[in-house]
Amino acid sequence: MKKVILTLLLIAGISPAFAQSVKFGVSGGLNESILSLQNTINNDNSRLAGFHAGIFSDIDFGKVSIEPGLFYTTKGQNNKSFIAAPVGATFTANGKVTYNYLELPINILYNIPVGAGKFFIGGGPYVAYGLSGTSKGTTTENSNGTVTTSTDDYKLAFGGQDGDLKRIDFGLGALGGFALKDGLSISAGYEHGLTNIENSGIDKTKNNVISVSLGYCFL
Repeated sequence: MKKVILTLLLIAGISPAFAQSVKFGVSGGLNESILSLQNTINNDNSRLAGFHAGIFSDIDFGKVSIEPGLFYTTKGQNNKSFIAAPVGATFTANGKVTYNYLELPINILYNIPVGAGKFFIGGGPYVAYGLSGTSKGTTTENSNGTVTTSTDDYKLAFGGQDGDLKRIDFGLGALGGFALKDGLSISAGYEHGLTNIENSGIDKTKNNVISVSLGYCFL
């Protein structure tokens, strides 16, 4: 993983020396995230609304450009579980898990010039560093007509212990959109995590994010 990070930083650092132009900009927008999770519980999970915001550079080689960035981004999902116990009691749990990352994507884009600006499409790898995480939920137990409700709200730990989350997330992304000549741009992206972010040997959890962004590149 360290070699991957160093390679990405090297690409971002060397590319400007050979570019036709280098511009910088800001970007932000909405995330819709969900986890690909393997476990034995009957879950009805759904996408979690979040956001991302940060800076990027546009390293232009003509029809091809390299776009590294640095973003604060949220990931996770909404959880819903229903468990029927052998004695007739039922347990229903509703909640969400949220992960906060500092993320470095490097996208290689193909540009298609048009009158008002350009279309762009491409993708590339990303590396994300886990900053914090939370789990919030409500559990309802119905046992012989008696209903009991409890709530949980706790911080998730990043580290190397069993039950912790792995600090580093790595994956691939796709990006497409339109940029005006005045610097404004709109884009849509998708990220597919390749790293199992669980230290546990039982569960395998990977991040998946759909995003919509509005950006401005300083001329």
